[in-house]
Amino acid sequence: MGITKKEHGAAGEDGAASWTPGEDGRLLRAARLVIDVYGGDAASYAVTRAALLRNMGDVMGATAWLRVQPFIEELQRAGKLKRRAEASIKGRAPARSARRSG
Repeated sequence: MGITKKEHGAAGEDGAASWTPGEDGRLLRAARLVIDVYGGDAASYAVTRAALLRNMGDVMGATAWLRVQPFIEELQRAGKLKRRAEASIKGRAPARSARRSG
């Protein structure tokens, strides 16, 4: 069972009232740790973990995971863009000649 869009919004994603100074930095660090462990499955893991915690009655834990998930997605999106840019630059580099003189 997943998290509904309404529950995701209730987790404070859009709510300025629930934001605290420095929170973005903590969420970003948490997102990086989850990506290090789960790689490409990190965002899915965060949503699944939130659903599990909610089903166990841990609303605060579920809320925390739902707040980390958008940071995970953004980091992964930025990483993909960076890799594409690097590949593009490498693709435009002058090719070395395979011919030997002599």
